[in-house]
Amino acid sequence: MILSLQMIAILLNSLLNDVPAQAEPKLYGNKVQQGGLPSTCSILSYNTSKTLPCTGSIVQVGNQIQVITSSHCKLPDTQLKVQCDGDSSWLNLTESTGGSVHCSGPNAAEKCAAYTFSTPLSPNRVKSLHPIRMMKKSDQTTFFTSGMKSIQPGVVCQADAMNTDENGAITGKLHAKANQITLNNGLLSQKIESPSLTAVIANIVVRFNTPGDPLCASSGATPTQQKILIAKALAPYGELFLSPGDSGGPLYCKRPKDSEWTLVGVTASNDFEQNYYENRWTPIYLDSGSK
Repeated sequence: MILSLQMIAILLNSLLNDVPAQAEPKLYGNKVQQGGLPSTCSILSYNTSKTLPCTGSIVQVGNQIQVITSSHCKLPDTQLKVQCDGDSSWLNLTESTGGSVHCSGPNAAEKCAAYTFSTPLSPNRVKSLHPIRMMKKSDQTTFFTSGMKSIQPGVVCQADAMNTDENGAITGKLHAKANQITLNNGLLSQKIESPSLTAVIANIVVRFNTPGDPLCASSGATPTQQKILIAKALAPYGELFLSPGDSGGPLYCKRPKDSEWTLVGVTASNDFEQNYYENRWTPIYLDSGSK
């Protein structure tokens, strides 16, 4: 059966609700130094039958240390654990009841989620992770133009993600510039255009229907492996947020007057059409009364 571009997009973007359980991902160690912020960590949603890797950010809300990620990063009936730069093991997470972190935008399907550490971190550990500050709702207009149609002149944005390989092992932290941001259906978006991307996508369609090719269903590749292989084919065009494990990662920006980065969004989804690839983030902010 010939797969349409839309069907490939659905395959690439579908949530990993039935990911087979795998060996616990390897500790990433010094690979985290490849780029990005120390407050960007790897998250694992797991039980005895399935696992799902994601990315999260360490923030401080009042006196509470929280991990912010995308809501779809926690599979039903699973536990969550996190590992950050310098951790020798995974640490358990508990759902936060703080309620001061919000997603903005009308798209209800893409939500953010906040979790706390089951065992509180020591002050020295918190300091070493350098929690990233979060945008307040009242600050949105200083980062984005009216309606979030684009970022304000002089604002610089970047994004982080914890990439994984075909076996779910963490391969290291990646980061990339994320400019030309616009609001699309309630989600912050970055369109990456490329005239040659059409040919790449057409080749993916051919590979799906070529017996013996790793992307072909007859090869025995699992849906997760297929997604990762598609991600690798698209990697030169998307730069980031192309593989399982990247969801929930931070979009962070800095205004000309700022000395530190501010968390403004979490990775929500991605999509591609005939001639472009698009990264999408859910805008995120703190209540106006939060410190």
